[in-house]
Amino acid sequence: MLAVLPALAGLAVTAPTSSRGVAHRVLLRCARDGAFADRALSSAIEGAGGLSGGDRALATELVYGVLRHTRSLDHSLAQLATLNRTALPTAVALRIGAYELLHLSTPDHAAVDEAVSLIGAKAQRRFVNGVLRNLARGRGRLVSPDADPRLGARAALAVRTSTPEWLLDDVARALRGGEAAALEEEGGEAAAAEAEVVAWAEASQRAPRLALRVNEARCTADAALSALVGAGVDATLHPAAPGCLLVRGGGAPHRLPGFAEGHWTVQDAAAALIGALAAPAAGGAVVLELC
Repeated sequence: MLAVLPALAGLAVTAPTSSRGVAHRVLLRCARDGAFADRALSSAIEGAGGLSGGDRALATELVYGVLRHTRSLDHSLAQLATLNRTALPTAVALRIGAYELLHLSTPDHAAVDEAVSLIGAKAQRRFVNGVLRNLARGRGRLVSPDADPRLGARAALAVRTSTPEWLLDDVARALRGGEAAALEEEGGEAAAAEAEVVAWAEASQRAPRLALRVNEARCTADAALSALVGAGVDATLHPAAPGCLLVRGGGAPHRLPGFAEGHWTVQDAAAALIGALAAPAAGGAVVLELC
């Protein structure tokens, strides 16, 4: 993990007038102030004004992508420079550039140049430029967390999936039925249990599709889907949750067709299934939801 310092005098942060500027501002707020990413991102996008749908989508991808991969990005960057005194705005710019180089299809020169443009001070711009150019040239020679001799298996998984080790330990205990059961496991059983922990951590890194629960008192799922697809949104019916839709890359939900009309609400499919599984009797049942 990078050890970062607060913003220093002379480090101007680019005003959020581009997708990367918005992402930089949001990630700074998350790291410095503990801001909630979804609220900070929505506010920054609205405040930027004039961003195209593609720019809004890129800003969203950069924010959530960097947050999902922060520890693995820092592990890669730390192999190329001494970063233990890196100012926070510079560290965030490096993470954005590294995410584009390692996880997106952005051309190398664009990823580097755009990250450099996020920093004001010349010395820091040269630093970001040098580190990211070295990353672009040498990414194939990076030591992965799994091959890092300083890391044990659990620590390597924590870095690779950017998951706190304490959380992996809690998941392991839950999957194994508690500490006593974990101590009794041997050989193949222990390996199988650890494989479940790895699978859970890796699944947690995958970007989920946005789930919408259709308000069937106002609209059918097919009609809601037709409206979304007609607006160019990548949407499908949920394969396991009747009355739910899955959306990818649609931008801010409140801008999508059907939101203002109350045709659907954002809700995870697992939560939406509770109502169907409870199956309250029509007309006579009173259902109290406590959460």
